[in-house]
Amino acid sequence: GALRQFEQHCEYCRFQPVACQYCRRQVPSTKLEQHYGDCVECLVQCEWCNHAYRRKLLSAHRLQCEHRPVSCTHADCNAQITANELEHHLQSECQFRIVP
Repeated sequence: GALRQFEQHCEYCRFQPVACQYCRRQVPSTKLEQHYGDCVECLVQCEWCNHAYRRKLLSAHRLQCEHRPVSCTHADCNAQITANELEHHLQSECQFRIVP
């Protein structure tokens, strides 16, 4: 009867709540992809080092990422390098370094 039809409908309803695999929040299945775009627990990739971090931690990681772009600290040099290459650049490559 009507109850069985309702139960069958619920099994396949595209609005059926599903749990987000990252935060476990119940989200209508039609909104799950949209939720992943905002979920603070969702894993996202750092564009500089390609490691995955929870969205809520990515900003803090980006401030410390060894592969983040930085400018040479010498006032006359416009070089853009990665943070982990800065020391080498200053000692060996910067055209404005002091050579003994």
